[in-house]
Amino acid sequence: MPNQRQRKISQRRRLYFAEQRLNRLERRQEMAQLDTEQTYDLLAQLEAKINRLIEQHRALAAEQKQANTRSVWRSILQILKTKGEP
Repeated sequence: MPNQRQRKISQRRRLYFAEQRLNRLERRQEMAQLDTEQTYDLLAQLEAKINRLIEQHRALAAEQKQANTRSVWRSILQILKTKGEP
């Protein structure tokens, strides 16, 4: 009888520890899932910000190119005007 009782106690103890381990693993899985979702959200925000910065850079580069072209033409016109005068 004592052996059977000890086996049942051991079995309950093993079952208890297995359930505790399962609970810990489930919590870890939930945390990993949340971390994955948060990482995905952060990556999406980062991608949007990068795209916005690229567009700003392109607009600024186009504006700068236009300003440089105007400056070159202004300089050419000044040179042409001064060449005709003594």
